[in-house]
Amino acid sequence: PDDIEAKLGVPPEVSELCALGVSDGGKNERLVLVVVLERGDDVGSASALRAIEERLERLPARERPTRVVVRREK
Repeated sequence: PDDIEAKLGVPPEVSELCALGVSDGGKNERLVLVVVLERGDDVGSASALRAIEERLERLPARERPTRVVVRREK
């Protein structure tokens, strides 16, 4: 997951980005990306999400997360 984080980088309006290997209940793991948006308006949040989507599209299919979880700082 560290290499995925390095390839994605942290775009503006994102305070944290973390890639995790999560067990699928068997012997395999699925890649999950957790994105924490900075406090701010919806325009900044939408911009950050578009930046993440664009960066994910550039990754090879095998390196893309199966799930993206988005949270906002409190």
